[in-house]
Parts: sequence; structure tokens; C-alpha cells
Amino acid sequence: LPNPWRIKAQGRMIRHIPLNIYSDYTSGNISKQWNKHISIFISLAGLPPCISNQEYNTLFVATSNIATVL
Repeated sequence: LPNPWRIKAQGRMIRHIPLNIYSDYTSGNISKQWNKHISIFISLAGLPPCISNQEYNTLFVATSNIATVL
């Protein structure tokens, strides 16, 4: 059976890229009350730490005050 992604690609090249997914609690407080938000970021898994820790190599995905960490 052919891979369904190969059919969707219609002969174009497919690349698999490993990603690191990070989640972190942040504060969205306007007053003194703690208002917990969960922020999710991704970065390329193959980069060395000195490069992957740079701000422009980390991509913001989402923030939610309702969702929980997986």
C-alpha cells in the first residue's frame, strides 16, 4: 500500500521534520490575581542548543487559559 501522503503530494518531495514542543505556564494578570495561561512553542529538534535557544528559532503556536497541558 502506498503512503497516503505520497498520493497527496502528487510526485512532489515530502520532508519529515522532527519538532520539539514546549508548553509553559504564563501569567495573564491585569490585577494582582494570578490568571494562569498555557503557552505552546515549537522549535526544530535537530538544532544544537546554542542555536535552538535563540528567540528567532522558537515559534509561538498558541496561548490558552482554558486548555490543559497534554
